[in-house]
Amino acid sequence: MSDTQIITANHLQNGLNVYYVESDAGVSWEQDIAAATKFAKEEIEAALARAADSEKQNVVVGIYAIDADDDSAREKIRAQGPSIKYGHEVN
Repeated sequence: MSDTQIITANHLQNGLNVYYVESDAGVSWEQDIAAATKFAKEEIEAALARAADSEKQNVVVGIYAIDADDDSAREKIRAQGPSIKYGHEVN
């Protein structure tokens, strides 16, 4: 288990998986997991509270923290994007 965590969510405009980034320029949600800001475990609750402002502003939904080195199948699939194309008919 990692000593650092990152924050992830789904972007409301396009449904893609995004990762929370804090910088001197402000807060953003990026698709590149490598850009995610890493937080120590004792900092993650405060960071989640800050990230929740984006949820209140209808930018993202489903915010949660994961280990920075999470290699679970779920997170690997999420990081690669949708497993099916949106808007295509499934037979």
